[in-house]
Amino acid sequence: MRRVVITYKGRPAPDGIICLQTAARSDVRGALVLKRVSVSRWGLFLGLVLLLSVLQGVVLGACSEAEPDTTSTSAAASTDVTAAPPTTVAPSVTTIPPTTSTTMPVQESVVLEFATTLGEHDEAGRVIRHFCDRVEESTAGAFKFYVHFDGLLGGATEELRLVRSGSVDLVFPEPSMFPDQVPLLSSLAWRPGTQPGAEGYPRDLVFGEQDTASLIQEEAAIKNAVILGFGAGDANVFLTREGAASLSELAGRRFYAGRSAAALEALGCTVEGLSAAETYEGLSGGAVDAVHSGLGVATDMKWYEVTPYLTFDGVYGTGRVFMINRDTWNELPAAVQAKLYEAADDTAEFATELRDGRVDESVGRLEERGVVVNTLGPEDAARWWELFFRARAAAFMDRAARLGIVEDMMVVLAAAAKATGVVWPEGGRLE
Repeated sequence: MRRVVITYKGRPAPDGIICLQTAARSDVRGALVLKRVSVSRWGLFLGLVLLLSVLQGVVLGACSEAEPDTTSTSAAASTDVTAAPPTTVAPSVTTIPPTTSTTMPVQESVVLEFATTLGEHDEAGRVIRHFCDRVEESTAGAFKFYVHFDGLLGGATEELRLVRSGSVDLVFPEPSMFPDQVPLLSSLAWRPGTQPGAEGYPRDLVFGEQDTASLIQEEAAIKNAVILGFGAGDANVFLTREGAASLSELAGRRFYAGRSAAALEALGCTVEGLSAAETYEGLSGGAVDAVHSGLGVATDMKWYEVTPYLTFDGVYGTGRVFMINRDTWNELPAAVQAKLYEAADDTAEFATELRDGRVDESVGRLEERGVVVNTLGPEDAARWWELFFRARAAAFMDRAARLGIVEDMMVVLAAAAKATGVVWPEGGRLE
């Protein structure tokens, strides 16, 4: 029997409106999507009248009995001494079995809408699906998700607008794409992978450290959003045309780089203003002889074909962030809110496993193509992280001055420096 779920716009139906949701089609994740059919007050009234009429007829029929058949057949009179005994015919009675009306229990199911520019089968798309599955399982199906993959509702730069306006309930944006909208959160976009205890520092600053958590969560609240947890970012790498497995060997090279330009310049490198699309040609023609980027971008752009030496720098992106509309969040019971946090934590581990597996696979394929793979030593990795962090922090302090949040940014950056082993100057001012 098909289950009927009473909801309205994914939530318990208000008085006067009933939405019958029946399994109608499959969504992009292969799960059943519920088709809404609205019934007005008048339609409901007429339907109830008709139903009562039918039930009345059934009940009257069930309570009545057929008239007994009183006709009997007598034997003809006999002249014999012994008369035949009279024949008695039992009355014919028709019994109508009672009609049993069974009402199926109605179970409410809340459907939350999720928007993303990611593809369903992308690495990060699988992370979203994992999160949704964990929530559905932990709530026994009481909360489900309809995920709009592939940017169907808007591009990557529109995700905060979608969740802020309530057009959708959840998004999974990359904070570094919104440095002016969530600058405090964006400042945590990178972490060192070799510093003991530093891997989880962004989560600690958002959920654990009271001073920073209150500032970052308030920043999200201004955007009408609540932060639930993190995904896992990519590993950063150097690619060079000639071997370079240490910072001293990288110094003096001509680089293409994006967000790490200031750190490379502090190392003594030259950074050329090329776009990612121009970099392959620039490497081939000798305009640049090295690249610093995420591993995924480097392999997708096939820069390794002209820079066959790859060195991991020990820095990882923090990754995307699960965010939920604040109004939706406030409507959820505390127990369900806890389930969402638990699902986000579980998903962070899943995302890290996926990322590490992809990195291992990429390294294997690169080595098969003749690429020489190295990793910075611990001392070089620590030095590079400090250069990278200080350069990024200086940029965020400039942004904070423009946005009028210098004191807040100093609190967050000082906590991040302490968590990752960076010496933070007195007063929080970077020279």
